[in-house]
Amino acid sequence: EDAFYETCLKKIGEEFVLADYPVENINSQKTGYHVQAWNFYRTSDGSSSIEDDSLITYKNSHVEKLKVSPQGFDFYADWAPNTDTKYTVRHFVQNVELTDYVLRNDLTEELTGTTDKLTSAAAKNIPGFTPQEIIQKNINGDGSTIVDVYYNRNRVSVKIFYNDGRASDGETFEGYFGQTVTGITIPDRSAEAKVFEKWNVLYEDGSS
Repeated sequence: EDAFYETCLKKIGEEFVLADYPVENINSQKTGYHVQAWNFYRTSDGSSSIEDDSLITYKNSHVEKLKVSPQGFDFYADWAPNTDTKYTVRHFVQNVELTDYVLRNDLTEELTGTTDKLTSAAAKNIPGFTPQEIIQKNINGDGSTIVDVYYNRNRVSVKIFYNDGRASDGETFEGYFGQTVTGITIPDRSAEAKVFEKWNVLYEDGSS
C-alpha cells in the first residue's frame, strides 16, 4: 500500500483536527485517487497505536480529531479511487480490401470511469459492419487508457436479373459490404430493339 509521510508538531494535550490538514498537499502523489479520510496505524492484533483511545473522536468510522498524547501518533491517508477518471474509446472499421482497419475519428469517445476498474466500452451500430469482441481494460489513473473496438465488413449476396426481372435469368455475386461488384455482363438485346438503360434495385421485402 502506498504511504506518504508528513510531520506535524503539536503541543501535548492540544486538539488535532484532521480536517484542518489540507489533503490537497498529497492528492497529487497518487494519480487517479484522492484522500477520503485519515486513519491511524493499528498493531497486529487490531488495537490502536494510540495508548489512550479516549483521546480519539470518530466520525463515520474515521478519526475526526484527537488530543495529542506524549507518545505522539502516526496517521496514514485512506485513499479512494476517483470515479471520473478519463479514458478513450476508438472505433476501427475494416477496409474494403479486408487487409486492415481504418479509424473512424468521428466515433471516438472520451468516457469516464473509476480508477483501476474495467472500462465500459460499447460497440456502435454501424450499417454493413459487425463489431468484434471488445477487450475491456483497466482504467489508469493518469487517463491514458485507450480501448479499441473493431468492426468487420458483412458478407453479402447480390443477385442480378438481366431480363426484366425474370428469376430464371438471375445470377448471384458474393462479396463484402462496400465492395464493387465485378464480372457482370449485360446481355445484347439489340435484336429486340432494346438497349441497357439502368439498374433497378429490388429489396428482399419486394420493394424497389
